[in-house]
Order: sequence, then structure tokens, then C-alpha cells
Amino acid sequence: PGEFYRKKITGLCPNTTYIFSAFAANVNTDSVHSYCDPNYIFPDILFKIEDPNGVVLGSQASGKIPITSNGLVWQQYGFSFSSRNQSSVNLVMVNNAPGGCGNDLVLDDISFYICSPTLNPQTQPSKQAYCIGENVTILGGLGPGYTNPQFQWQFSSDAGITWNDIPGETNQDIILKNLTILPVIGQYRLIVAENGNIGSSTCRITSPSVAINVVPPPTLSIIPNNVA
Repeated sequence: PGEFYRKKITGLCPNTTYIFSAFAANVNTDSVHSYCDPNYIFPDILFKIEDPNGVVLGSQASGKIPITSNGLVWQQYGFSFSSRNQSSVNLVMVNNAPGGCGNDLVLDDISFYICSPTLNPQTQPSKQAYCIGENVTILGGLGPGYTNPQFQWQFSSDAGITWNDIPGETNQDIILKNLTILPVIGQYRLIVAENGNIGSSTCRITSPSVAINVVPPPTLSIIPNNVA
């Protein structure tokens, strides 16, 4: 029993919720189990995430990893944790089982990914096109997951090829007043991150784009009736 794996993970976003996961399998077969009975030892791993000072941010014990009769079968283990104010953590694995007959395992697919909330912006009122002078609100549609979110709306006038921050539009919703053809017509999207991470492209999430189309009023012409 004891620690058998330690790796420093760098480049994390501070104050962000992450999901850690890894796959493990028992490499022994039923014949090994029978040979060792009654003293067979199942693999048992404790996964831990620690900050640089050794504080445990999250952990999970695998329990006894079973033998499968139909060949090697991977079991996924994982948990969520907050990076707090850290940009690096240590991944630690501890063997909970003693040496002896059994306790043979294999590991694969160690991964970290951000636990991101959903973003589903909606327009109010919802139309395919708006008239000049109308007002429209785009609701950010942020789902749960962030503790203290920070917002930034962006605008694209070239079908989403380039995006630019809209100065001052840092609320969850954006109100477009007195629509005109330019520069309102185009696509809008919302950028969200935990407070302090909005400037990092790897620490924020981006909503689907919302197209706002503004159409001019129809032209009218009066044709005199020249009939005598």
C-alpha cells in the first residue's frame, strides 16, 4: 500500500470546476483468482487531486476493481473539483491494497476537462427579421455551474469570421435599441467565464451565435391616373 503515481498538472484556469477521470482495469483472470483463493487481493486505488501545498481538492476510491470473465473490461472513475485560486494541481494515486497474490491493474485515458454550464441565447421578441426602429433583447441563457460569472458580448459583421468585443456590454443579457441597418445587423454571441478568467480563451465558454437581420420599410410610389 502507498502512493505509486504523482504528476503535476499545469495550465489550469483558477477558480474553475474541473472533471477528472481515469480508466482502470483488473488484468487478472478467473484462473488467477481461483489459484489465489482464499487470499486473492483485488486492486483498490485512491485517486486524489491536491493543490501545490498538499491540500486535497477532491478524491475518489475505486473500491475493489473486479475481475471480468469476458476479458479486460475498463472501469471509469472520476470526480469534480474546484481549482480554487490555483493554476496547477497534483494528480496522486494511492494503492489501498497490499502486495501478494493479485492486485494487478492497468490504467489509461487520464483526462481533465472544464465542467462548463450551458449557454443558449434567445431573442425577445423572436423573429426572422426586425424592422428599423424596433428594440430586441438577447437573453444569455446561462445554465448553472459558475459561482461568479463574468460576461462579454461580441459582434461579427462578416458571418462569424471575426468577432469583436462590444464596449460596455458585460451583462448576461444585451438590449439592442432602435434597430438600424448598420451597424446592428450581423451576429452576436456571449462569452462567459468565472470572474477573472474572461481574458483567457481556454478558460471561457462561447455561446452559439444569434443573427439579427434588420429590413428597411417597403418603398411606396404614387402613379397618377392619366385616364381622361
